[in-house]
Amino acid sequence: MNEVRGAVILCDHLDQMQNGKWLIVGTYTRLMTKAEVVHFSTGAKLYVRFQVEHTGAHALELLFIDRDQPSNSEPIMRIGVNVEVHAIDSPTEFSIVTQPFTISRPAGRSRDATVVSTFTWLAKVGDHELASCPLIIQFNPVEELLRPG
Repeated sequence: MNEVRGAVILCDHLDQMQNGKWLIVGTYTRLMTKAEVVHFSTGAKLYVRFQVEHTGAHALELLFIDRDQPSNSEPIMRIGVNVEVHAIDSPTEFSIVTQPFTISRPAGRSRDATVVSTFTWLAKVGDHELASCPLIIQFNPVEELLRPG
């Protein structure tokens, strides 16, 4: 597969319009929080677009990878999608909403320090990487609630 290319976009909302075009709202690659846990209570919303050099069925795999872990670690999430490509002269586009998940401040790190965790959404067909989208979560120092004395 010499001509494999694509895009993965992480966003707040996406819809396919009646004319076939996609409406993608609220794209992001960085979150900053003072919380101990980030809740993706409705899952992650991903727009995927790719183009390959032959039509037919393609087994696409989306991986959510913690880049702070060793490279041989299992992904946090693995999603398999069978996609039928009908034309090589135009890209194939679709959306995915993942299952809900959470990401916690890394264990053993001070609540008084800023901690940055790096993740990647990676789209692959076989051994060929199509595209990736980073997600950087910056856990800022946790402010304790002040209680009247």
